Amino acid sequence: MWKDTYVFALDIDKHTVLAHPFKPGLKGKVLIGIKDVKGKMFFAEMCKMAKTNKEGWVEYMWPRPGEKKPSPKKTYIYRIPSTSVAMAAGIYY
Repeated sequence: MWKDTYVFALDIDKHTVLAHPFKPGLKGKVLIGIKDVKGKMFFAEMCKMAKTNKEGWVEYMWPRPGEKKPSPKKTYIYRIPSTSVAMAAGIYY
């Protein structure tokens, strides 16, 4: 973690969070249906990106750590080769 930037891990086959530094309660949660305030199913898009392209960017609206109001966020997803695990890190802009 650094300021409002952090790394988190996903299981792209089970559509779950494996690790999250700001929200450890998400570990093991199925988030495939989660939407941002604009209705974008960004978690599903992250899993799809990791499965099809192996890596890439996903944009969505999400609150900064410690805030309630969503801000634009861009997250880079990278699938670890030969696994169902993807690492992700985003930046608010």
